[in-house]
Amino acid sequence: IIIIVSIRGTLTSIAATLTSTAANIVISIALAITVPVLADLPAITAPPITGAGPTVIGARSYKQFGRRNRPRFRTAPNGRRPKGAKGRQIMYRIQVEKATGYPLKEFAREVRSILDDKRGWQATGKVYFQQRKRAQLRIILATPLTVDRLCAPLDTNGYVSCYRKNKVVLNVMRWREGAAAWKGKLLDYRRYLINHEVGHALGRRHEYCNRAGGLVPVMHPQTYGFMNCKPNYWPLMSEKAGLR
Repeated sequence: IIIIVSIRGTLTSIAATLTSTAANIVISIALAITVPVLADLPAITAPPITGAGPTVIGARSYKQFGRRNRPRFRTAPNGRRPKGAKGRQIMYRIQVEKATGYPLKEFAREVRSILDDKRGWQATGKVYFQQRKRAQLRIILATPLTVDRLCAPLDTNGYVSCYRKNKVVLNVMRWREGAAAWKGKLLDYRRYLINHEVGHALGRRHEYCNRAGGLVPVMHPQTYGFMNCKPNYWPLMSEKAGLR
């Protein structure tokens, strides 16, 4: 009886071993079939960054794009000296990135009319603006991606504009469409945009509205809103007084 039980136990152990081995063989075959199929699937890419405007691609450096993909610009010719010019001369160069498709002549005319306006920064008599083809200060109209690249490490996220290292870089989408928070005329938004970013070039920092219902300073980042204040596109007297 003992011998029979021992034989039965051995047979049971052998059967269990064979069952485990067969299961491993089945799993191995399944993996061999499945893995190549999964490897052939296309790579999943992250979606582009989205801001409070059109869908855009995030910033990347010049090295990642390579020389072929660097932006190409058109430069406007020299402009005339404004009438009644007084104070320190600020020379600026007007450029439009070719990829924007925006007319260079039209953009140059729009920028000049804003900078030469008597309600602008030159009203102080401390500075005046002179358009020159080879000026150090550049006022650039560019695509959202180029704005991100020229403004880095500032985070413009393909939506806002900036001033950085002698470059006023304007997002062509904001120039064409305005901003979601701006409910007024497009021309007035453009006036704000130029006076705000050129204000940074003149050494002015951000200022904020401190009285509900009052005019917001032009150095307030109005693309994002007005903080219960009224929109404004010309420098306030207090802002002009602080100009050196």
